[in-house]
Amino acid sequence: MEDRTSKFIEYREGSINFSVVGRAANMEQRAKYVEFDKKTGDRVRMVEIMRQEFPELAVQIGGETGLDMMPLGFDKSQILPHINETKLVFFGDAIFPFGNDYSIATMIEKNRNNKVFSVRGWKDVDALLFSGEDD
Repeated sequence: MEDRTSKFIEYREGSINFSVVGRAANMEQRAKYVEFDKKTGDRVRMVEIMRQEFPELAVQIGGETGLDMMPLGFDKSQILPHINETKLVFFGDAIFPFGNDYSIATMIEKNRNNKVFSVRGWKDVDALLFSGEDD
């Protein structure tokens, strides 16, 4: 993959995001990388290597081009003990092994009152929210 840009690391609250193609990538460069990643499993391979090399880190696929890294035990699911709701609805675009929504989605699904929806973006969320279903 030749189209790499700059600023690969972004510090976020509680995590570090590593963009494989670079934070400054334009839409065309991002699209090329997304296709490359789909064909080659580039980020899955990177997650496996990073987890092996840095066992104290949780490394997950985040967004279209990134990897999210944080200390083990610190992921989206850590908020669940602080939520007192009896019914939760969760929308996530990375509900798959190594995805950054996987841990929270699997924990939410354990309660049969909860619902989890895998989405590709805001348009999917909009369609689900305004589909006219009573749930």
